[in-house]
Amino acid sequence: MLQEPPQCRPDLTHTCRCTKSSGTADLPAWLYLAIENGVIELDDDIKGRIVSLKERRDIIETSLARITQNIGANVELDSDRIAKFSDLMQRKLD
Repeated sequence: MLQEPPQCRPDLTHTCRCTKSSGTADLPAWLYLAIENGVIELDDDIKGRIVSLKERRDIIETSLARITQNIGANVELDSDRIAKFSDLMQRKLD
């Protein structure tokens, strides 16, 4: 059974203030909980929203993993790379 955030009733019949601050990752869990409790029916619109939220979650998780991986990457800037970058920037600015 899914855990409900603090300050929220489990029946989900009210507008929950904490869902706005809890983030996108928690929204599918709330939809599933509402469906399991019979508060809302699973229709095509909700199925589409669930798919959309899952896609957003996957994109965010992939981006976060890529950022985390690149934080530890050692990129060495030698004089050749700096010169190439400088030439590129000068051409862009001209």
